[in-house]
Amino acid sequence: MSTPSFDDALRRAVHLILKRTPLTRALLSTPAGFFSVEDTGMREVPVLSSPVPAEQGRLHLHQDHAVYWFNEQCSVWFPKYDVRELTGDSVQLIQDFLSFVPHDAEGGKDRISSRQLMDTLPYPVFTFTVNMAVCTWNLKMEGYIEDTAVSLSDCRLPELFLNQTEEKLEAALFRAAADGTSTFRGNLQSRSIFYTFDWDITPLYDEEGDIYAFSAFGRNQTRELDLEQEVLIAGMLQKSMMPPPLRDARIRLDPVYQPAGHVSGDTYGYYCKEDGRKIYAYLIDVMGHGLPTAIQTAAVRLLFEQAGRSSAPLHERMAQINAVSYETLPVDYFAAAIMMEFDLETNELSYTSAGVNHFLHGTTEGTASIETPSPFIGMFENATFTTETFFLQDGEHVHLLSDGIFDLIHVDKLAAITNYDDVCSYLKTLAVYHKRDDATAASMLILPAGDVQEASE
Repeated sequence: MSTPSFDDALRRAVHLILKRTPLTRALLSTPAGFFSVEDTGMREVPVLSSPVPAEQGRLHLHQDHAVYWFNEQCSVWFPKYDVRELTGDSVQLIQDFLSFVPHDAEGGKDRISSRQLMDTLPYPVFTFTVNMAVCTWNLKMEGYIEDTAVSLSDCRLPELFLNQTEEKLEAALFRAAADGTSTFRGNLQSRSIFYTFDWDITPLYDEEGDIYAFSAFGRNQTRELDLEQEVLIAGMLQKSMMPPPLRDARIRLDPVYQPAGHVSGDTYGYYCKEDGRKIYAYLIDVMGHGLPTAIQTAAVRLLFEQAGRSSAPLHERMAQINAVSYETLPVDYFAAAIMMEFDLETNELSYTSAGVNHFLHGTTEGTASIETPSPFIGMFENATFTTETFFLQDGEHVHLLSDGIFDLIHVDKLAAITNYDDVCSYLKTLAVYHKRDDATAASMLILPAGDVQEASE
């Protein structure tokens, strides 16, 4: 049986690199050949399939980073693309390979050996037999197993990847043989540090068309996994900042908090003010998703926490928050929000909105949407807001919602719900099944004086 050569490994590795860039995905659909430097100064790459007819010529990479088609019949160069705009580091990587080319006087061209090109790759690459014995590898591969007991010259895949069983590796090889490629996750250890790689496996064929070996091309996922872990921790920290359900002799407050991902652009808060007479509550929905939005959400949340301690009218507090947000939020970031205060002695509810255009009001006759049209926070420097008030009767309830929940509400169904707990259950159900947007709600029930209810599980 044949032994895989550096030529075999090189062809597969370079093809995998090229296949991951916009330009080469359009130009190359089969394994790339070797590279040479023409006397014209053009750096030539054989093109096996392209968006132009093959007879029009071959793709060349010029030293000024431009890409040209060369028509051999009329010897004319046709500029096509700027490599740096379309492929970034991958084509620059190929050009860097060529700086290592030794001169081949007999051939009249500068050529590079397979081993040299393999060792120049910034990715670990190796080949192995159908019995999983490692055959050839590059210097990058050696660097990821330094100071370990593993010797690549006498090593099988189960010994190299301790997090993989032989059965799982065999399954990956069967998939590669059947589909032409497969991927598995395998860890490498270097100087007591573990690195996580995704390995792309492709089969190598002999002249009879039989598989005699496989090549493996490694993509380091360690940084991505570390970042994912940091985002998970950020999400846990966000959740820990959310206040739990609040129970008082006159009031119940119940939240719904369901991020679409690990972190959320929504937040809420509520607390009893220092005078003990008023309950302050707010809900915020910063536009966007992911970690950048979560960071902006934390900043806006701090402004609302501080605003609750003010005695100024709500619309003045919202205007102050808007002024600060307009100056501090990055371009293209803005937020929807609503804040309210409930007077425990008079049952008066005051509220002002900024981009949250609805909230829910429940009575003995059903639950309805109250419209609150208003500008967003951070969008207009001199935006104005208004404070609205009305009185709540004992047993009535209000629900502040982000659009992740409100957009899913069926108005007719909601209108028939009078019980506070039933409304809360309905909102929670909508939040759980909404996967595309953060879903948040803060619900408040007014209790008759002296009617204390325990927190539900």
